[in-house]
Amino acid sequence: MLKFGKQGKAEGDFDAPFGICYFKNKIYVSDTRNNRIEVFDKNGKFLKVFAVKGYLFGLRAFGDNIYIANSGESVIIKTDENGDIQEKIGAGSFLNLVDVTVAPNGDVLACDVYGRRIIVFKKG
Repeated sequence: MLKFGKQGKAEGDFDAPFGICYFKNKIYVSDTRNNRIEVFDKNGKFLKVFAVKGYLFGLRAFGDNIYIANSGESVIIKTDENGDIQEKIGAGSFLNLVDVTVAPNGDVLACDVYGRRIIVFKKG
């Protein structure tokens, strides 16, 4: 078993880790209260961080991108592996966005907990 991270605000620390995904041999973690995505190697060594305004929850990797459920900004953010935003999906469509996934055909599905609903954004 491998464990890494501790409570805090420094790089590699977490204040509220919520979402996690494995992408291109790296571990991506949404640190909700620190408003950032932290990136680690497969052994838990801290590599980098990218700041994202809002409260970040679920993460999903699909294709060459990471999809981030950003509740604070009420939007799904599609980024590349470096955190560069490629697209914003569903802006203003959510009451409280908490998770996201991507179907094999590229449709983006979101879980809106306060709206008590799932929203599907069709590809294209």
